[in-house]
Amino acid sequence: MIPLITKPKILIVDNSPDYIETLADILQDQYELYVAKSGEQALLIAESGVPLDLILLDIVMPNGISGMEVCQQLKSNHATAHIPILFVTALTDEQDELLGFNLGAADYITKPVRPAIVRARVKTHILLKKQTEQPTYLAFIDQLTLIPNRRNLDELLSNEWTRAKRNKTAISALLIDIDHFAAFNEHYGKRRADECLQQIAQSLNSNLKRSSDFIARFGGEEFIVILPDSDASQAKLIAERLLTNVTELNIQHEHSITAPLLTVSIGGVTSVPSNNDNTISALLNNLDTQLLRAKAGGRNQVCFAD
Repeated sequence: MIPLITKPKILIVDNSPDYIETLADILQDQYELYVAKSGEQALLIAESGVPLDLILLDIVMPNGISGMEVCQQLKSNHATAHIPILFVTALTDEQDELLGFNLGAADYITKPVRPAIVRARVKTHILLKKQTEQPTYLAFIDQLTLIPNRRNLDELLSNEWTRAKRNKTAISALLIDIDHFAAFNEHYGKRRADECLQQIAQSLNSNLKRSSDFIARFGGEEFIVILPDSDASQAKLIAERLLTNVTELNIQHEHSITAPLLTVSIGGVTSVPSNNDNTISALLNNLDTQLLRAKAGGRNQVCFAD
């Protein structure tokens, strides 16, 4: 299927209906527009999974969090960090502008806006985003399964760990291994084994419901899932669902001693990052331990750290 060409998507965030209308009049012919009248609403839209290409963000919004806070939260979330943010504000002080750039903003437009300047800067930043995404995409994607690779995982996990530590929130992870995959590869051949990896990767990926949930190929027949802001009970439910989803693919595996269909084993860990011995390395080691428990217990099951 050839994908349809769609207009770039822009989120306009401003508590002033007049300025929303002004920016919409400037941009609506060339772009698909979304509107938020508060910082909280902006975060809901940006984190909902809408593939935004750019955000125009006011700084001063009296009711709720400021544009600076919105920018900081979006840039600390791997699912939204790549979206260019252009501040559109009446603040003209150099320190405000410098703070915006330090938080990760791509540009700073002062009010009253000039339509030609808005159009030019929006066009430039959307073009830059598209130009930089392609090589970045290839460097961070596993070429067989088309899901994130280990390099992508390392960067994301570091960012999410830092965010969880700062917010004192839980982060959960799942390590997933295809049961008896060596036997599958030997008896069905490499081509069918590669197809199997692709099927399972896409099944796992499509069954993660939140935009912040993340899956990567960990190596060989192993996959890892990162679940920010998820406690153990939530992570266990997700793990059980993924286990079932793989079985429901009905991939025949006559040479498995676990089941006639292809299955997976899953190890899970939940952690609240701290400044003590609670580290990413400890998380990954514990994940490996839980996966070994699942295998030792008969495979085709979930084992979670107590």
